[in-house]
Amino acid sequence: MRPSTQFQPEKIAQKKKTHPKQNTAADTEDPPFCFSLQMIRNFDQTDRRMLKFPAVHPCEAISPETLLNSLINLSQNICNYQPKLFSTQRKNARQTIRQIGLLLLFFEETRDLRLALTDSVVLCFSELHHAFQKVQFLLEDCTREGSPAAAEEMKFLSRFLARRLVFGSSEQKTKAACEIRFLAKSNIFNRSCLIEAGTILPLINLLSSSFEHHAQEIAISALLKLSKHTSGKKEIVESGGLKPILAVLQRGLSLEAKQMAAAIIFYLASVKPYRKLIGETPEVGPTLVELIKDGTTCGKKNGVVAIFGLLLHSGNHQRVISSGTIPLLMDIFSSSDNDELIADSLAVLAAIAESVDGTLAILQTSALSTIPRILRSSASRTAREYSVTVLLSLCKNGGSEAISILAKDHSLMSSLYLLLTDGSSYGSSKARALMKLLHKFHETSSSGRIASVVPCERPVHV
Repeated sequence: MRPSTQFQPEKIAQKKKTHPKQNTAADTEDPPFCFSLQMIRNFDQTDRRMLKFPAVHPCEAISPETLLNSLINLSQNICNYQPKLFSTQRKNARQTIRQIGLLLLFFEETRDLRLALTDSVVLCFSELHHAFQKVQFLLEDCTREGSPAAAEEMKFLSRFLARRLVFGSSEQKTKAACEIRFLAKSNIFNRSCLIEAGTILPLINLLSSSFEHHAQEIAISALLKLSKHTSGKKEIVESGGLKPILAVLQRGLSLEAKQMAAAIIFYLASVKPYRKLIGETPEVGPTLVELIKDGTTCGKKNGVVAIFGLLLHSGNHQRVISSGTIPLLMDIFSSSDNDELIADSLAVLAAIAESVDGTLAILQTSALSTIPRILRSSASRTAREYSVTVLLSLCKNGGSEAISILAKDHSLMSSLYLLLTDGSSYGSSKARALMKLLHKFHETSSSGRIASVVPCERPVHV
């Protein structure tokens, strides 16, 4: 949902042809990875916009030693930055450099002890290498010549827009909200300046007083961009913005405004205390269900992820179940061909199935036939892994009757084996656990000890 810039190695490769360099010993070891490193080293700073981070993932064939050495060099470069040189985010930069310095000690000790790195550790180091590249680019931008002036200009512009939102005419307020929307979309620093300037409360007031759908869409869109920032979430709730946002979710002047309100609910629900606060509002669950039922694909997805955020608080489970979410998710599985929407819906279903009451409600639907079909046919690994998670919870909480139905599906085991070999560590562990339950069921069913397959003794009617 946030903007990103894709790195284009083809363009960099063309530049390398016009500026050949002598090969070094590092260039001959693990060529794909070293080519990525050369692209980062030789990247023309004039071609990279500020706050755009063209980080490159190390290739899968990289040797652990080369990856570790590159990670150490990258960490050393980051630790060489002086926090006093930063025109903004000085505290965050100091904390980041300190934490990476601690990791640097670990990396150097790992190298000196010549420890053998497992595949999972190499994967973790690869992700850290990708993240550290972005950190280095960010530190470069914060210390670049002209950064203090640019920072002050953004702060001045933010204060100007905040005053325009308060004292301007209706047209001026709408234009100011539109500018805030575009600025907040660009980067985190802009969001921070706009929040500190006090733009959220006027945007909430504009949201409540808008009687024209275009102005309402612009105001809710600006709040959506600001809600992605940690301070923005806090400011929205403390400024009394939750009620107006829920009002837009219920009675928005356009479907687009309702969809963006649902997205804000998702971001607010990422803060633990706000999940309970939002969930206790009686209209939230049914309104999100209506959005999933009648919205576009984007609206359905926003509604689904908002419900998922609320489910992170256990007290909201029964409210979500009673709002009719489960039958609606089953309809998505049978009617939608959007892999991302199906995966998000399965994530919600997996969260619901963690409780016994949720399992009982799911078993009243056609889940035991629908979910295995998704497991067999979906091209999305995420969807397949969530499918296994749902089935595992249904077996654990549903008892032998649920397991017996899955045991009759002879194609299920081959799907589990495939996920066991090609899935992530999370998906593989879930597939392995489900396979154990099914194997144990087959072993015990012949000896008449079916009830001992799972510890759950609660009878379930399927």
